[in-house]
Amino acid sequence: MRVSSHGITMEAPAGFDIEIYSRPDIEGRILPDNPAILHAANFWLPRERSDFGHEIVETMRLVDVFLALVEYGPRAAKKALFAPSGIPEIDPDSLSPDVIMGAPSGQAGVQRFFHVGARAFSLYAVVGSFRLRSRTMPLVGEMLRTLQVLSI
Repeated sequence: MRVSSHGITMEAPAGFDIEIYSRPDIEGRILPDNPAILHAANFWLPRERSDFGHEIVETMRLVDVFLALVEYGPRAAKKALFAPSGIPEIDPDSLSPDVIMGAPSGQAGVQRFFHVGARAFSLYAVVGSFRLRSRTMPLVGEMLRTLQVLSI
């Protein structure tokens, strides 16, 4: 399945759920330049969810993976936090159980900040089991290899 919106494209295997959207501005408008959010998982994504999907993480099974790509405003791309350029690679050893606050024990995650052109992003990946990360992380890697972000 290929999903493309807001200058972001991702492909995922059959059975994955992907959505790219943006939150309304303070006046409730969804404008083309509102920051984008991408959620992808190997399970059904609930309709209502937060930017980083904390309520999703709480319900993940051992073999589940969840990915959130959250865009920040263009001014953020100039900040040191977002200094790394390009979509980061994530390997199983970069995951940590300490990244998941308040989630069931055994899960692990990683968060990376980066920019593409003048666009700043946070990439947040979670696996349902730290112990099984070598089995589930290839799914995350597969999705990240297909992730494309248009520079502005």
